[in-house]
Amino acid sequence: MIAVNPEDLPEVVASVTHWPLYDRIKLAQQILKTVGMDDCVNRTPVGQRMNADELATMIGFTGTPPSDEECDAIVEDHRMRKYGG
Repeated sequence: MIAVNPEDLPEVVASVTHWPLYDRIKLAQQILKTVGMDDCVNRTPVGQRMNADELATMIGFTGTPPSDEECDAIVEDHRMRKYGG
């Protein structure tokens, strides 16, 4: 098993920040798949929720959200990757 050092998190995040948005989202999805519901239930106090701003701060997101045009481009890029041109 690999030893986990929470202080390494900024370095790990920095290593993927240059990846295309789609690939970063795919990575996040894969990481979330490794988290079981028992993990979430046992660590989150009942009634405590995070809003979008808190989540963005927690993961270190400092940019502005993509525009509608950028979202359309991301979707188109995904379709091209999935179905080809």
